Amino acid sequence: DFSSIKPSDIAIKDDDLPVFPAVAAKAMALIDDPSSSAHDLENLIGQDPALAASVLRVANSAFYASSTPIADIQLAVTRLGLTELKRTIVIGAVARVFPRNDILARSLWTHCLATAFMSQWLSKQLKIDAPGECFMGGMLHDIGKLLLYTGHPSIYGDMVNDALRQGIPFYVYERQCIRRCTHDSIGARIIRK
Repeated sequence: DFSSIKPSDIAIKDDDLPVFPAVAAKAMALIDDPSSSAHDLENLIGQDPALAASVLRVANSAFYASSTPIADIQLAVTRLGLTELKRTIVIGAVARVFPRNDILARSLWTHCLATAFMSQWLSKQLKIDAPGECFMGGMLHDIGKLLLYTGHPSIYGDMVNDALRQGIPFYVYERQCIRRCTHDSIGARIIRK
């Protein structure tokens, strides 16, 4: 029962935080480093089979349809460009944080991904010159839900199901059940940490 928990009652230790894969973090740093080369980036991506597969999958997707399929990281990086490559790396890295065979976690992942793309689209429509930051903000906006859910899956899962059964928006139901310790307050603490 979360009803008496305050935000300060939940200690957020470093080992509780979702881990951004090391190769993905290094790749993001290389993309942002003007002195790095495409060759450095291609070599790094090749060190992480899951990341390499994700980059190749996006480069060969219908959106980038070409008469020639790509099976080479160098060509995939060239086809995607740095902006799309960065987004692909973020999506692939954050996807690893969500448990694969859990319907609620997958639903949360889908919501985060949709919010990320919508945030990026809105930044362009509103002429905010930070589409990458808006995308990342959308991806991470519900990170508090993930921490609460993974720490207390049955309790948090029951809350989600109860809110759905009663037709109450989850944020309203969450505030009724948890009161002072909601996913947004926990998420804010995680992002600050």
